[in-house]
Amino acid sequence: MIYLDNCATTRVFDEALEVCNIYMKEKYFNPSGLYRLSKKTEEDIDSARKVIADVIHANPSEIYFAPSATMANNMLLLSILSKNDKKNIVTTYTEHSSVFKTIKSFKEKREIRYVKINEDGSLDLDDLKNKVDENTGLVSIMQVQNEIGVINNLEEIGKIVRDKSNAIFHVDGVQGFIKYPINVKKIGIDLYTISAHKVHGPKGIAGLFVDSKLKLQEFFHGGGQEKGYFPGTENVAGIMGFKKAVEIYTENRDEVVDRVKAFKKKLISELEKIEESSINSYGGSDFIVSASFKDIRSEVLIHYLENYDICVSSGSSCSKNNRSRVLEAIKLSDDFIDGTIRISFSYFTNEEEINEFLVKLKEGVETLRSMVRR
Repeated sequence: MIYLDNCATTRVFDEALEVCNIYMKEKYFNPSGLYRLSKKTEEDIDSARKVIADVIHANPSEIYFAPSATMANNMLLLSILSKNDKKNIVTTYTEHSSVFKTIKSFKEKREIRYVKINEDGSLDLDDLKNKVDENTGLVSIMQVQNEIGVINNLEEIGKIVRDKSNAIFHVDGVQGFIKYPINVKKIGIDLYTISAHKVHGPKGIAGLFVDSKLKLQEFFHGGGQEKGYFPGTENVAGIMGFKKAVEIYTENRDEVVDRVKAFKKKLISELEKIEESSINSYGGSDFIVSASFKDIRSEVLIHYLENYDICVSSGSSCSKNNRSRVLEAIKLSDDFIDGTIRISFSYFTNEEEINEFLVKLKEGVETLRSMVRR
């Protein structure tokens, strides 16, 4: 199998899987217990907080664990927005649905200001300056756009937010964590979310940074774990597998980035040779390539590639009434928008896979177009 849908999820590191097994079969103790083995498990969880905190330059006490980044985003935003505060919200149309839909649900209670997106997918910083003011209560901008890979300039964004307001600054860091350096303290980020299964850790565990100066509303009730933000017995196996994945990825990050950078360059060079194609991600993340093909339906192309055990994803839902907000924001032509696929690389992607994918992609585009244009 050639797996090129790593923005959706990634293969778990063998070493991380082994750690998960140890904490499910041998070190399965509840961290809330009073006996020594439970206390040791609690200390192990705290060691995972430190590993993650070091990556983003935070304090270990500011790192919490959640069942998923979607739940973390929802909890953080609901906590901020549920307060009886009429201040405006600044965000974009290109945020992940867990952010976009949560904020949109407050449209009757708050003014939502959407920052303009340039045609390359980048944020219009001049428009951001106009949108943020002393009445802004929340700014939510993602680190790396998950469909087309744009890397937002968080340093500049953070400066604008701090210069013009006292707003809480939230960043969805799911597609950027580890891959691209970040210093949450230096930038002035208040809330930052990450996910284990995007960096070769297990599913069912995510992380969030909450600046120590903030006290969030507690939405869930239970035993008070994670300072009440996500009460309930901790997913110790997931947390420790997450820790191991972060350690491995961090150690090898530079080599991985260099390798996928070469893959992206080669892929774009070959995609440009396909007639009536559009590359939607020349810059940005080295791990993501979005490409569109005229007179091709992306779901048909995806299933064509699937016949050869090649996995990619669609950049659009290909539904007439539910097109990708991201592709519409960058003003991609209607002739191409429904023929968009996303190719995303990982730690394990190799050159042989890229070469085979390109052969089958070109064959697929030619075959499907011959049928449509017959």
